[in-house]
Amino acid sequence: RTLTLAGGAVDIFMYDTTPFVQYYYEREWAYNPGSIAQQSWQANLAELEAELARSRAGWKIVVGHHPVRSNGAAHGDTPELREWVEPLLKRHGVQLYLAGHDHSLEHIRARHDDVTSGASGPELIHHV
Repeated sequence: RTLTLAGGAVDIFMYDTTPFVQYYYEREWAYNPGSIAQQSWQANLAELEAELARSRAGWKIVVGHHPVRSNGAAHGDTPELREWVEPLLKRHGVQLYLAGHDHSLEHIRARHDDVTSGASGPELIHHV
């Protein structure tokens, strides 16, 4: 989904990252009605690319549950997103990628900024 703010100065793109994560397809729940086995990560990727290509906003922000890059102790980088989504972020000049999943707060600078804020859950780990 795309949300346009500030008269077109900011476009926010929200997409479902779960179908990209290949090891999820080994889980029984992946085959429940309406779950990821009935979705197409390729179609999701094509839609994200088309929306990013259409955007003329000065700021492009992409939001997904799984981080592209993460130093989080629980999960870390999402290899599938590094391979398939990160090139789109670079190609279309995305300035900010927001994610959760890892229960940490991070700001990683690549050619775009990755912010992971998964601060919910039973434990929080504070690294100094």
